Amino acid sequence: NVVGLVRGNNTELNEEYIVLGAHYDHLGWKIVGGDTVVYNGADDNASGSSSIIEIGRNLAERQGELGRSVVLVCFDGEESGLIGSTHFLSDSMVPPHQVKLMFSLDMVGMVEAHKGLDMKGVALLDDSDYLVGELAEKYKLNITTVNGKIEQRTDTAPFGKYGIPAIAPNSGLESPYHKPEDTSDKLDYEGMAKVANYMSDVTLFLSTQETLSHMTGVAEGEEPGQKAEVFRAGLRLNTGSSLHNYRDQYYKGKDIFATGVGLMTNFRLSGNFNLQAEALYETKGSKHTDGVFRTHSLTTPFNILLMTSEDEFVRFYVQLGGYYSYHFGGKISGTAIDFENDFNIHEYGLSSGIGIEGMNIQMGIYLQKGLS
Repeated sequence: NVVGLVRGNNTELNEEYIVLGAHYDHLGWKIVGGDTVVYNGADDNASGSSSIIEIGRNLAERQGELGRSVVLVCFDGEESGLIGSTHFLSDSMVPPHQVKLMFSLDMVGMVEAHKGLDMKGVALLDDSDYLVGELAEKYKLNITTVNGKIEQRTDTAPFGKYGIPAIAPNSGLESPYHKPEDTSDKLDYEGMAKVANYMSDVTLFLSTQETLSHMTGVAEGEEPGQKAEVFRAGLRLNTGSSLHNYRDQYYKGKDIFATGVGLMTNFRLSGNFNLQAEALYETKGSKHTDGVFRTHSLTTPFNILLMTSEDEFVRFYVQLGGYYSYHFGGKISGTAIDFENDFNIHEYGLSSGIGIEGMNIQMGIYLQKGLS
């Protein structure tokens, strides 16, 4: 890591730090047919590293306006697993409990092609409306994405584990991402200048604000991960097949297409255990002696997920639990099912599965075994 410091002038705030970071590593080179092919990494991430230098120049010229101190870091090892930013926080140079805010400028060289600048995570800040509104308008900079989630694919992620609000200014994947053709002639230099000047003003403004975010960071000596996200919500899509086992008959039904869609919530119980509850619309059934049998249901699975370490970029999990379904409709070959006499309106059973989770996305194999 290459680290610089611009000391703040407010005696009550200058022992607190705003970190401005960008990774300067890329993919290197490889030999193809005896020739050396260089991955230049102009947008990813010379654009961010050079912007950090320009922002540092701006802040040094306006040091008298700074409240909090500003740490400027060019991180190494981002492409290899966020190594430089993780090490920065474990090093005692800047105690993590004194870091109040972080920005990671990772790929900011395609503003015109992207039609603006993403500010992912900025909604975590108290003054986000002013930052993405009036202040961005000053530089005629269109802010294309605003949310309150800390990006996991860049150097914001290790800071988020310490409970530090971390924002990722980014101009998208319009460049030849992770290809040798990511060269300097393709960069939007006027857009980069806007970003550098805008981020200089953002930093100066935030350096003087009494409070920055509802996120409080870690206490002195506290370990990372203790401020990890406790509750998450999202969308769920299941697709596959289902069949009925007619235990009082001599056959099993043949499988048909089944799917479920709805909402999921995930509660962190501890470092390795999560409780996941869902509310889904499901349609399932099987082929039957009388034709295709299909139900429409409201299903609520509840599962405990045993997950691998929180320190891993991609986490693996196994899940086990149960489900309940309320069947509100269905047909057998076009004839409505008689839920009063022929078929239970209530269904319950066991659920299990395995999967992977990364970047707030889960993918896996999920099974239901009906007991009713």
